Parts: sequence; C-alpha cells; structure tokens
Amino acid sequence: MPQSKEQREQQERARDASDALWLRDLARPATPQSLFKPQQPNRDPRPQQLPQGYYGPRDPNSQPRPNQAYQQSMPVRDDRLPNLEQTGQPGQPGQPGQPGQSGQPGKKQRLAWIDTARGLAIILVVFIHATQWVQEAPIRIGLWDDINEVVSTLRMPLFFMCAGILATKWLYASWADLIAKKVFFLGWVFAIWQVVGSFEAVVAAQITGDQLTPVRMVVSLALSPARPRFELWFIWALAIFFVITRLTSRFPLAPQLAVGALMASVAFSDLIPEVNLGWNGFLKYYLFFVIGSYYRPLLLTLANRLTKPLALAATGGWLAIATLTYVTGLIYLPGVGLVVRLFGLVAGIGVALLLQNIKLFSYLGSRTLPIFLAHTPLLVLMVFVLDQVATSAGVQAIKWFLPILLTVPAIYLALVLNRAVLKTPARVVYEPPAQATDLVRNTIAQQPGGAEKMHPSEVPGLHERPFERQLERALA
Repeated sequence: MPQSKEQREQQERARDASDALWLRDLARPATPQSLFKPQQPNRDPRPQQLPQGYYGPRDPNSQPRPNQAYQQSMPVRDDRLPNLEQTGQPGQPGQPGQPGQSGQPGKKQRLAWIDTARGLAIILVVFIHATQWVQEAPIRIGLWDDINEVVSTLRMPLFFMCAGILATKWLYASWADLIAKKVFFLGWVFAIWQVVGSFEAVVAAQITGDQLTPVRMVVSLALSPARPRFELWFIWALAIFFVITRLTSRFPLAPQLAVGALMASVAFSDLIPEVNLGWNGFLKYYLFFVIGSYYRPLLLTLANRLTKPLALAATGGWLAIATLTYVTGLIYLPGVGLVVRLFGLVAGIGVALLLQNIKLFSYLGSRTLPIFLAHTPLLVLMVFVLDQVATSAGVQAIKWFLPILLTVPAIYLALVLNRAVLKTPARVVYEPPAQATDLVRNTIAQQPGGAEKMHPSEVPGLHERPFERQLERALA
C-alpha cells in the first residue's frame, strides 16, 4: 500500500532522530563496554526525542557542541573506577544526595571525606605548633612531643596527598592558568606572610631569648624565597610541586615515583640533618603530592571500599606500626619511615571517612589556608602572654591541656581575622589583586605555548600507573 505524505514525513523524522543518537554515540570516548557491546541505532519508526543540546544533522546553522563527557573523562582505564563526585558513604556505592555528591548529574561537588581529611590535618598542624610554642615558655610536656612524632606519620602526608588529589587537572592545564592561579597566588601569600612572620619573630624573641638584629632580619627575609622560614615552608613547597609535576607530566610516572620514593626514604631517615624546613619538606613530601595527583581514581576507590570496620582496622594497624617503629627507633632507618607514612595515608583516609559526618572537620578543611597562614602569629601572641605567668601553680596544674587550650582559639581567631580582613582593602594579605593575576596570566599566555592546554591523554601517568592492576585486585 502506498504510504501517505504524513507517514513518509514521520519516518523521515524517525530516521533523523536515530541518526542523531548514532552520531552522539560515535562522539563518546571508547570504553571496553562500548567496544565490545556497541549501541545499535534504533530504527523504530516512531518519533524519538532528540538528545538535549543536539542541533540536528540537517540544520545548516548547527555547530557541533564539544562533548563534555569526553573533555572531563579520564583515559579509558579509569572508566572502571568511580567518578570523583560519585563516592558515597564508606563501603557503599555513591548515591545521589549522600555526603560528597550533589545528586544532580553533571554538577560537581567536593567530596566530604577529602575536606574532612584536610580539616583533620590542619587541626593536627596547629596542635603540634601549639605544643612546640608552649614549651618555649618554662613548661615541659614531653609526652606530647612523642605523641606528635607518631602522628607526624599521618599529618603532613595526608595534607599533601589531599592537595595532590585536588591538583590533577593542573597536570595538563596551560602554563598561563597554572602560573597565575596557583604559583603566583601561593607566591604572593608566601611573600606577604614572610613579612608578617618578621614581626612575629620580634615577639617570639622575647620568649626564646633569641638575639635579633635589623641586618639579620632583613637578610633572612631577602633569602626567604630560597630558604623559607617558619611554617610557611608548606606554601613554598606546594608552589614548587605544582611546577615540577606540570613539567614532568609528559614523562612516564614510574621514574617520578622512583625519584620521590628515594628522596623520601633518605629524608625521613637520620642520614641527612634537618637543614631547612622547606628543603627537607620538599624531599619528604613530594612523593605524596604525586601519589594524590596521579592515583586519584584508586584513592577514591579505596575510600569507597573502606567500611567502618576496615577503616578502624587500618587506623589501628597504622597506630601500632607507627608507635612500635618510633619507640624502637626503626622509623629512622632508610625506607622504614616512608613505609610507615604510606600506611598513614590509608589510615588518614579511614579516619576521614569515620569523621566525615562531623561538619566541623569539613568546615575547617575547606578553609585551611587562612588557618595555616595566621595560626602561628596568634600562637606566639598567646604564648607571650602565657610566658608571664608560666611558673604559677595554676598554669603548671593545667600544663598538659595547654596545647589543646591554645589550638582552639588559634583556629577560631584565624578564621575571624580572615572574615574581617576580606571585607577591607587589606584582603591582599590573603589573595593577590585580580588585576595582578590577570597581568601575570596575560603575560604568560603571550609566550610561545603559554596558553596551550594539554589533553589528558598526553599525560602518560594518568593511564599507565605502576602497580595499578595489583592495587585494583586488592581493592576488588
């Protein structure tokens, strides 16, 4: 029976819709599933709804829209692992609406456990500095030093690993964006707070009895870009890590891991002296930043597989190993300290998962920079006051609680200060002016290759990771 005009038009619309679906599937990145089970075009004569955002193959004004899934996806081998935003509660697959996921397709949101881990790490950082500064006064609480030594196998490795997890996209970013948004930003706050630290040192000298001269202070400040002072070495090292990982992103990952492991094995031992916090910190923690940057999918899988009993077991195992090696002195042997800290990474993830429902940790974890920058000057001011009455019976009676009693107000006041300053022109102590950032970016972008962004497939370490299959089998 001859088809009517209406039937022919209906079939033509159906074919157009089918072709649209087929072309959309061709634009998707290849996966093992799509290679061996390709989706066949549906030739159902009934009209189908065109994909959202598809202009139609016969529209002369249509322009191909970039495939967002392809741009944001990791290489093929990563497709077997959970997406960054699709990790839910410990031991459970990610579910919309659970902590760490927005529940809306395409909407990115920070994972709760990562901010919790950062919050835990910054609390431990402030606590160790509070312990150290309290003992600059005539107060002795040596047991806290031993506890901090054990906890050190978790604290900074966890901090740098989390920084690496959040830095994966910078492995293939343009140099203009990386320098302007990361290196220049970190360098700016480092320089500003080095100056603040000089005034802090004047107050600190009243506690320690250190003899400061104007010439010594000026020379020390001038050399700080090469010899970072105070606790700001973390900012200094982080800026360098961003540059080095971007420079080496085109090279295989195995040599980078080998170099990082060698540096850490030596730096954590007693083979080399503690010359400078920044220099030694660079050698110690570069590996953990690399691990976070490249092994993000596996770390997220680990977090997704850790049930509460496993998280408790990992934490208990790390604590036992760290305590035993510290008490026996084995932790200072080459390689031993590194292995203990790798256990500390797993334990840190476990502790973060156990604590992720406590909002305080994630709140602090999303505000680590202002806490890190301001907590030491605040601690010095508080210990300066404490030093005046340190020998009194009342202070000696509570001396074991002093690190805790100073940690809490130092964190609180650092956040209060940050909120107050950001409302004034003095906000430049926390971030460079937008005009300066734009100037840096435009200057770099004008250089050959400065504005070019690599594709993730050009970073070998993102799809060829040493020990990946062994770790995947262990997590299966």
